[in-house]
Amino acid sequence: MARKESRTARLATANERVVTTVRLEPALHAELAALGELEHASFNQVVEAGMRHYVLHRRDVLEQRLERALKALRARPKGGDFDAAIARLVEAEATLGGDDPAQGRLGRLSTDAQTMPAADKGLAARVRSLMAAG
Repeated sequence: MARKESRTARLATANERVVTTVRLEPALHAELAALGELEHASFNQVVEAGMRHYVLHRRDVLEQRLERALKALRARPKGGDFDAAIARLVEAEATLGGDDPAQGRLGRLSTDAQTMPAADKGLAARVRSLMAAG
């Protein structure tokens, strides 16, 4: 017998919304409701906009961390323990486990990436393309 997928387990189509329950502190709930009133937006619209902003910000932060780690690896002394450095990078990346909201998604180009040398931009672009191919 085939197991029935839960509503949240399957991917939502573009027009479908996923219902999620979250627990909020009463003070935060009141602030969100007040923002909605001031902006003439529903509570759901305020929460969704806030979550979207958070995810985009965290994606950028994680991308910047990866770029710094790659830059540090490229600047490593020759003849060093490259395998150990790669293992540390993999361990750092794996600390989020399956809870990484940006996993497999490309973030906006970070501020650090806008000022990096062309060679590093190429490397960062290659890493992003590999991550997207996931």
